[in-house]
Amino acid sequence: MNNNDELFIKKFDLIVKNNMLTAGIDFVSDKKSIGIAVSGGADSVSLLVSLSHLSKEFNVPLRVISINHNLREEKESFSDVKYVEFLCNEIIKTGIDLKFFAVNFPRGKILEIAKERNKGVEEAARFLRYKAFDEFFINENVSCVCLAHNLNDNIETVLMRFLQGSSFEGLSGIKFVREKFVRPLLNISRKEIEEYLNSIKQNYVTDSTNNSLDYSRNRIRNIVIPELEKINSSAIQNISKFISVCREENEALEFFSKNSTCFCSLCGSIQ
Repeated sequence: MNNNDELFIKKFDLIVKNNMLTAGIDFVSDKKSIGIAVSGGADSVSLLVSLSHLSKEFNVPLRVISINHNLREEKESFSDVKYVEFLCNEIIKTGIDLKFFAVNFPRGKILEIAKERNKGVEEAARFLRYKAFDEFFINENVSCVCLAHNLNDNIETVLMRFLQGSSFEGLSGIKFVREKFVRPLLNISRKEIEEYLNSIKQNYVTDSTNNSLDYSRNRIRNIVIPELEKINSSAIQNISKFISVCREENEALEFFSKNSTCFCSLCGSIQ
C-alpha cells in the first residue's frame, strides 16, 4: 500500500466518521451498537469496513444484517449472504465486537407481496426489507441502521422521480437521515467507493441483476447516466448541486408553510 492509498483510506474513513457524527450518532460517549445493512456489494462492504475502523477506534459494537430476497438463482443469492457472514467473521477475528444476522425470505414471498399490494417487485422487496430492518432495530437495540446508499444512488433516484413529475421534495433526493436510518455514504460516489476497496484490496460480490435492463433504475444507471456524462463530464457533480438546491428550496418552503404569519414586502402588511 503506497502513501496515496493510505491518505485516500483515511480521507474516506473521516468522511464516514463525520457523516455519522452529523447524523447525531454519538459513538464517542455512547457505546450503543451500530446497525449496518450489508448485501455483499461494493457499497455496503465499503461501509462495513469503514465502520469497523470506527468501531476499533472508539470500541463501538457492530450489528450486521444481511437479507436474501431469494429473487435470483438460489446458489447466487445464498452465496452473497455467506460472503457477508465470512467477512463479518474475519472482522470479529480482529477483536471487534460484531454480531451477524441473516434474513432469508422464502422463495416466491416477494412476488406474493407484490401481488397483494398491487405493486412492482422492486417495491415489494423494499417493503419486506425495511420491515426486517425495523425488527432488527428493535430486537438488537442499535443506535441506528446504516444503509449504503451513495451519491450515484441519489442521482439515479432523483432522475427517476424527475421522469415521474416529482415535486421539490422528491427532487431533494434521498434523505441523509430518516428516523432510525442513516446513510453515511450519500456524499461519496461509486467511483470513490471502488477506489477505497481497491486501496484496501477488499473483495465484494456483484449482483447479476444489476446489469438487467428490466429494471428502470438499471436503465438509468447503465444507459442514461453514461450518456449524460458524454454530454457533460461533470454531470454527476452538477446534478448533485441541483439536488442540494432543491433540498434547500424545499426546506425553505416547509419553514414558511409552518410559519405562515410573515411580513409581505409588497403591500407592507402582516399575512
